[in-house]
Amino acid sequence: MEVPLITTDELGIFRTQPLPQPGESRSEGGRGSQIGGPTLEGSLRFNVLLGPGNPVVVDPKLNYTGGSRLWIRINDGWHGFFSQMTVVLNSLSYAEKNKFIPYVFIGKDTMRHGRNRYFDHSVGPNIWEYFFLPVSPTLPPISPSERERDKFFSWHEERNIHNAPEAIKAYYYGHSFDDQSNRDRFKQNKYDEGFYWHHRSRASHLISKYFRFRKEVWGEANLYFNEHFKGYKVLGVHMRGTDKIERAGGGRIIPAREYAEYANAYLTRYKGSRVFVATESKSLLAEFKGLVSDPGRVRSRMVLRSNSTFKRKGQTLEQNIFLDLKTGSGYRKGLDVVLDVILLSRCDYLVHGASAVSEGAIWFDIRLHNRSVHIQYERSTRQCPPWF
Repeated sequence: MEVPLITTDELGIFRTQPLPQPGESRSEGGRGSQIGGPTLEGSLRFNVLLGPGNPVVVDPKLNYTGGSRLWIRINDGWHGFFSQMTVVLNSLSYAEKNKFIPYVFIGKDTMRHGRNRYFDHSVGPNIWEYFFLPVSPTLPPISPSERERDKFFSWHEERNIHNAPEAIKAYYYGHSFDDQSNRDRFKQNKYDEGFYWHHRSRASHLISKYFRFRKEVWGEANLYFNEHFKGYKVLGVHMRGTDKIERAGGGRIIPAREYAEYANAYLTRYKGSRVFVATESKSLLAEFKGLVSDPGRVRSRMVLRSNSTFKRKGQTLEQNIFLDLKTGSGYRKGLDVVLDVILLSRCDYLVHGASAVSEGAIWFDIRLHNRSVHIQYERSTRQCPPWF
């Protein structure tokens, strides 16, 4: 695939056009202005490599022609898309630490809970390459027997790496990198900025090195951005409303009224602004639109959403679309969440709960760390935006 050349400035920031790249400044005047973005103490001096045309990262310390290879795969069929991306990030970190040459091949089969829900035979054998370019010059072998000669993780090894103290995490689960347990953090129900900065900055650093979208994915994000975002100040809202498991660290399903409270404040503060909502829940989206002061300024993509329900602890809950095998293709389900995350990352501010999808948006644009409100936690500990 022919791709355009790119250049770097003295900070090592990569630029592509036409969509503003992660890390570019936000402005009080909307997307047409050019004033400084937020200041992050100790912020990383890099930008996320997104869009076609970015070079494959080659670490000169690694011998790419003769080194040992790491096959990064997904072993649990119940992982949502950005939970799978978290596995990929932690596997890439392992590869760097242990001097492996990584490649990502996420196929149909997993070791637990059936097939990968994002697999689509009509698109190809490797789910990663539906949306991204390879992470290194080592192209994934198509032959299963060849891949099995490389280093890869079992289900238990993958789980241990995912929960290890050094692992990148989307919220409070597993073992902590510091002296405070994540179980205690979850029980205290407080927003811990140090925890989130630690994980977000590390994830964003790895993404800046390894993640590059296929041009058709990037192009579709461009089209939506230009039609609905360009020239407006936009508040991103991510509402996870179907499959949260409280004991796993995800916490409660946040009612639509709590998101709407922030959205109404934003719409009031910035005349002519818009709200972009990403959610897999039909009911939560409908309720949210009924609560905002001006529904005409709300935008939400026409994504696949399930009509199925399930029972949990006496409650009837909506099924998450990726677990609904009767609705839509695996590729479409993956594309929907990827596009939503790209667009959330391009918003001027973000309101969200505990979710790998929300964190993915911040990983793609680390400056959202200081321009987001995590409403999963006790109100007194949340970030306080200037418009609220």
